Amino acid sequence: MNRPDSLSSTTWRAAGPDIRVGSVARVEAGSAFWQLWITFGAGFGLRRAVVRPAARYRPDALPGSRVCAVVNPPLPPSSPTDVIVLGMTEPGGGMILICPDQCVADGGKLF
Repeated sequence: MNRPDSLSSTTWRAAGPDIRVGSVARVEAGSAFWQLWITFGAGFGLRRAVVRPAARYRPDALPGSRVCAVVNPPLPPSSPTDVIVLGMTEPGGGMILICPDQCVADGGKLF
């Protein structure tokens, strides 16, 4: 998959991660991992992420949810993901998605 905004690992270390907020547009739930299709606005468009969410999430309830993700990770061309969704580990080991608690536009940058 073509990732025009992905950086080489050397450039990425110098520039740092570009963290943006997006809205989950679609979820394809597998047995262990889910694919999230996230829209990051006009600047980044629709991107795919692979996550292993906590049991608290239901695939039918995630569309419309806001998430934060690194949109410029240094990924190999064969990677099944375009962005890296940010989360924290809950006590049971699942992933709690990081999201803004106020309304911001898709593509809004964390700084």
